Amino acid sequence: MKYTIVFSILFHIILFGASARPQQTYRAYYDSINVAELSVFELNFHKAYDTYSRTFSRFEKRHVNDLHNASLCAILIGEHTQAKEWIMEMITKGVDINTLNTRYFKELPEPIWEEIRQSSSFLRSIYLSRVDSSYMATLDTLREREQDFLINRKPKASYDSLVYEHAKVLHALVSECGVPPVPLYGGFHFPIDVLLHHFGLRNQLKYPKENDIDLDAEPYKSMDFSQCDLEPLLHEAVFKGELTPQFLASAMAHSELDSTRQLGAFWLTVDLGSKTITSESTSEENLKQIDLYRQSIGLESARDAAKKDIMVAHYFNQESFPFDEHIRRFRDIGFNKKTIESLESGSKAAHQLNLKAFRALREIQTSFFECNRYRIESNSGKKSISIENKLNLLKEFKFSQSIVNHSIVAEPE
Repeated sequence: MKYTIVFSILFHIILFGASARPQQTYRAYYDSINVAELSVFELNFHKAYDTYSRTFSRFEKRHVNDLHNASLCAILIGEHTQAKEWIMEMITKGVDINTLNTRYFKELPEPIWEEIRQSSSFLRSIYLSRVDSSYMATLDTLREREQDFLINRKPKASYDSLVYEHAKVLHALVSECGVPPVPLYGGFHFPIDVLLHHFGLRNQLKYPKENDIDLDAEPYKSMDFSQCDLEPLLHEAVFKGELTPQFLASAMAHSELDSTRQLGAFWLTVDLGSKTITSESTSEENLKQIDLYRQSIGLESARDAAKKDIMVAHYFNQESFPFDEHIRRFRDIGFNKKTIESLESGSKAAHQLNLKAFRALREIQTSFFECNRYRIESNSGKKSISIENKLNLLKEFKFSQSIVNHSIVAEPE
C-alpha cells in the first residue's frame, strides 16, 4: 500500500511534467498565488485552498513555499489526503520533514504522518538524485572564497575583483547548466550571500560616485557587467517557474539606490495622541514605477504586498488597534514624547525606558491576538480546528518579507 501511494505521487510529480504541453509563462501562476495568499490573510482558508488546487493543476512546477502554504490550508480545512500529497512533494524538493513539526502541521492526523514518515527516505532519495554535486561544488567554492575575503578584511578593490571574477563563473554556469532543478541552500536554489555580493557590486557600479568608485582606475575600469550580469538569466528562469520572484527581487535590491527597484514602499504610523493610524508612501507616480518593476519580475503590486503583512492585516488598523491599552500601559511606565526627548540618546535611562516600552508592546500584542479566537470549519465533516492565536497561525505560513515599516508615536506627555 505504501509503495502504491508513493508511485501515485511520483506519477503526478514526474510523469505529468514529462508529458507534451505547450510552453507556459508563469506570470499567471504568480498572479494566482497572490490571490491565494491574500485569501490566507483574510483568514479565508477554503478560498485559498481552492485557488492553490486550481493553480497546481495548471502548472507542473510548484515552488516549495507555495506547497508549504497550500498544505497548511489543506490541513486547516480537513483536506488531509491532499495535504499529504503536497507534503510528500515538498520532500522531493528537499524539505526536511522535521521542520514541519509545528502547531498546525501537527493537526494532520498521526496515521497520515506515519505514512509520510515511512516514505520520506525514498522521497528524499528523489531529491538527492536531482542534486548536481558538481554544480553545487562550484557554488560552494565561490561562497567559501568570498567569505574568506570578508573574514580577513581584504581591501575593497581586491574583494570587488574577486566578486567580478565570480560573476563570470556564475554567468557561465547558469548559461550552460540553467538553474538547479531543486533548492540546494536552505530552500534556495543558490546561496543567497553569493547572489547578494553579485548584485551588490553590479549596483554599486551603477552609482560609482555614491559608492566612492573611480571607473577610470583599475580594477573597476576593466569591469563590464553587461557581459556577466545574472539578471537576464534569472529573470527568464522566474517566468519558466524555475526560480521565485521573491528570491530574485531580494538579491537584486542589494545596494540598489533606485527607489523604484527597492522593496520597501509604505510607512505606517500610529499616533497615540490623536488615536489615528496613517499610511504614507512615495508619490503616486513613483508607486506606479515601483509596480511596473515589480510586475516585470513576477511580483504582486506594492499594495497587495502590503496587505500580506500580518500586523497590518490584523493589528495596525484603525478599527481594531488597541489604542486605549497602549496609552494606559505607556502612561504606567512614563513613556511619552516629553520624557523621551529629555533623555540622552544611548543613555542607560533611555535604554531601560525603551526596554519597558518594548515589553509592554509584546504583552499587548500577545493579549490582543489571544482574545481573537475563532474556528475553521472542516470540509471533511470532522471536528473543526480552533485557532487560539491568529498571529501564531499566520507565522506558520511562508511569505516574502514585509514592505511596510511600522512606528508608534507616543503621547506628548
